[in-house]
Amino acid sequence: MIVAVGKTVLRFLQASTGETIGDYTFLREADTELPLHPEDVYDHFDGRILALDDHTWCLPVEPDMAIAPPERRADIESHLAWIVDRRFAWPLHWGRFDIWPDAATAVANLRTTSPDTEKLRQAVGETGG
Repeated sequence: MIVAVGKTVLRFLQASTGETIGDYTFLREADTELPLHPEDVYDHFDGRILALDDHTWCLPVEPDMAIAPPERRADIESHLAWIVDRRFAWPLHWGRFDIWPDAATAVANLRTTSPDTEKLRQAVGETGG
């Protein structure tokens, strides 16, 4: 395995063939509006928003949902995993994980209560939906 490191890309290549096994872009930002006010994203959700590409944001809201275009489920599942104690992980498709197109829809469909869902409910309430 060859690991190539760029300014914002980490690429894994098969040494014998040169085939790209994994291509991970970080520090990417989408050129569209965030799903919540930037202050809410960075203050309440620790800035854990990620750009799926140059035009699409995904805001994971633990424990079981994200705000992103639902049709991007495959991309979201390739970026996120269920994590326990920062040591164990398994794919999202092994459990129930909801993806909502916007914050108001997410709040209207909350199935669980957690610190994150309460922060989301508060952020949506403050902006009027």
